[in-house]
Amino acid sequence: MRPAPTASGEEVACLTLYPGDRSARGAGITRLGIVFAPGMVVATDSLIAKIGDDQRRAYLTPLATYQDGSVKHGALVVETAGLPPRLLSGALRRLEGTAEAPPLQIDLADAFAGVRVEATGTLGGGDHQATLLLAELIANAETQTVTPLSQDVRVRVALSPLLSLVIDARIFVDGRRELRLTFENQRTFSAYPRELHYEVAIEGWTEEPVRQRVALHPRNSAWTWALEDAPRRAAAQCPTDLMARAAFPALAPHRNPPPILGSELPSPVLPGETGSLQPSMGAGGARPDIGPVTHWTAAWLRDGQRRAPEWVIGLADLSLTIPWHFDDDPPGAPVNPQENPTFWADARGSGQGEAKFPPILFAGSSGPWDPDLAHKPSLAYPAYVLTAEPIYADALADEAAYALNGLWPEFRAPTGLSVARSLQLRTTAWGLRSLANAAFILPDTDPLKPVFAQARDTTLAELKARQVRRGILSGIVSTPSAPEPSAISPWQHDFLALVLALETRRGSSLARQLLTDMAPFLLARAAAAPETLPLRAGLRLATGPREGEIFTDWAEADRETARRFPRQTVYPENGGGQLSVLRAALIALGQVTDDERATQAAVPLGRVAGTRRLSDPDFPEGRAGMGQFTYD
Repeated sequence: MRPAPTASGEEVACLTLYPGDRSARGAGITRLGIVFAPGMVVATDSLIAKIGDDQRRAYLTPLATYQDGSVKHGALVVETAGLPPRLLSGALRRLEGTAEAPPLQIDLADAFAGVRVEATGTLGGGDHQATLLLAELIANAETQTVTPLSQDVRVRVALSPLLSLVIDARIFVDGRRELRLTFENQRTFSAYPRELHYEVAIEGWTEEPVRQRVALHPRNSAWTWALEDAPRRAAAQCPTDLMARAAFPALAPHRNPPPILGSELPSPVLPGETGSLQPSMGAGGARPDIGPVTHWTAAWLRDGQRRAPEWVIGLADLSLTIPWHFDDDPPGAPVNPQENPTFWADARGSGQGEAKFPPILFAGSSGPWDPDLAHKPSLAYPAYVLTAEPIYADALADEAAYALNGLWPEFRAPTGLSVARSLQLRTTAWGLRSLANAAFILPDTDPLKPVFAQARDTTLAELKARQVRRGILSGIVSTPSAPEPSAISPWQHDFLALVLALETRRGSSLARQLLTDMAPFLLARAAAAPETLPLRAGLRLATGPREGEIFTDWAEADRETARRFPRQTVYPENGGGQLSVLRAALIALGQVTDDERATQAAVPLGRVAGTRRLSDPDFPEGRAGMGQFTYD
């Protein structure tokens, strides 16, 4: 049944076109991802983009839908030829009637005629050379997307028994071509050695061949190479839209740009790069990559109407090189944990368990990376939301599957797939975040999307069943290893509260119940006197004299915490540390429950040096490194 339509001509999305260089001025079409609110747009709607005084044709390819059939997420192509190269604001509007324009009629195979990809070296399975003609592959492709402004095709082909190549080819009505080649070493159940070394040459794209040398392509990873005739005009949906529609946490904009930390990534990002991420992911401390979103995503959300999201997309390219891409065989989708209940995506699982997976599954180098589920950043999701590029949907599915497959099998499926039985609550929080994001935004055609949605719901139900019901811990979720602990890491509960807040905004009644029940615990910690605040918001909090006994009086908890954990983390002036996470959780709680107590409780936690405040736009130190926890 068609939902109630939006009034004719009403704005359905806010757009930003970023300044273009000289080479981008001639690119007449751009493409981006768009998120809509429920009931706002349906697949047959006609759209138009109003940019300045210009009306520009725009066509949407729906990818994900709401239960009412309206479009949640899609790929939008928009005419941009002739627009001035400065920063521009625009609006996407829904018009009366349906789109009648005919689809683009271009022979895509002919457009890529003469383009050849050649790989030479150690490709796996004894193969040392592979040559592909793109035109032949494109002509026989089964997956095509056509609009009046663009035509896309996707092909996956084996270069060797181990190495796969995903070809995403696109042409626009102005004749401009885009080509993305993604090389995957992700066949989980292959019986071949995993370390690959090779060189790739692309002939026929430019006058001279272009080459990339891959010194080491580790197991369970990929890398992507994007080429284009001319750069397209960078564009994105306004972050205010995306946050209002629960694609991201509701961060407040800054009038001064938050700083972007770290070294610039090369293009393409090859295996072996680590950029600004921590390759030993189990390392502790305040990290810009840990949170509901990363610091770099938060920085764009807070200033995205002035700054293009290159960092967000670059980190998604970097994420492809991390060895958490465990694809089934033949490749194309992650290992399904429902169909492989004994598989463990961990070297400790080889030769173990009922299935006896052979050790060669984890033989060879994992590159510079050492993934850790308790410190797992969200990297592919933001890029997929912003671009709707299929390679980032693949990467998001792999990240979500790893949240399940990386857990010991007996932990993840006692009563259905779940991440609720993790030994650390932060592992549960980040696993739930990955599952929820995948269930929210992956294309409806993704084979594992229902699996992720079910695992998200099972996780929430198990967390609800494990809530503590007495003493100062009433409302929090316990871990399976310590149902009534004598001490906890309270900031891990704040992590979970932030994830629950976003799921509440997406409509989960169970997430709302969990978060509402946690409110007294969050509020009591923030209500501490300045001298005891580090005790209640520090690294460790004593919750009882011994396991199984929980304090009923917060003063008792303060005394015991001071005795057992005397050196608590203080509140650093750069906004890092556990107190920032508590503050973010309180603000998020106030946003979704309209609880003024939570909003007010967060106010004093923002004073970091005299009268200086984290929310002061002239205080850049308060946003550096931990911008993902600066919610106002």
